[in-house]
Amino acid sequence: TQTWWYQTVEALGANLLVNNSLSGSAVCVGSNKGMDRSRILKNMFNNVIPDVLIIYMGVNDGVSKVSQSEFAKGYRQMLDLIKTNFPSCQVFVCTLPYETYTDGAYRAGYNSTIENLAKEYNLPVINLANIWDETTEVKDNWHYLYDNIHPGTLGMQKIASVATKTMKEFYGIE
Repeated sequence: TQTWWYQTVEALGANLLVNNSLSGSAVCVGSNKGMDRSRILKNMFNNVIPDVLIIYMGVNDGVSKVSQSEFAKGYRQMLDLIKTNFPSCQVFVCTLPYETYTDGAYRAGYNSTIENLAKEYNLPVINLANIWDETTEVKDNWHYLYDNIHPGTLGMQKIASVATKTMKEFYGIE
């Protein structure tokens, strides 16, 4: 109940079809990378296609030092597979928030890629890029992060707040 996706679903009065978040998830690397069709198809349940899909991926690509060009290629492939397999699904994409695990060198480039592809594909953006920063997240004294990369309770609440607000605005819900 403390995860951002649970809080978002509850705040919207929605129903969760599938939670396809996996430890170590990335767009371009790992055994469950987002750019693979098998991972995309895990968003269905009993052959039911989701109405809405929120993509919050990329932090682990940065940890793995995936280049911006490879990230862009993989993110595009992921979006194309989603559109092909779920043509009626509304996709929301999330930019990436500040974390202290990496030096953050990839984050600005990845966020630019996510924003540019969102424009190209006409997708709404859940902007998490500036929801916390180095003024609130100091090693061993994190406010929104549980550790140096994962959101804690307050971080989950902050993400849920931004996701809920963005989705309500998109759907015209008050």
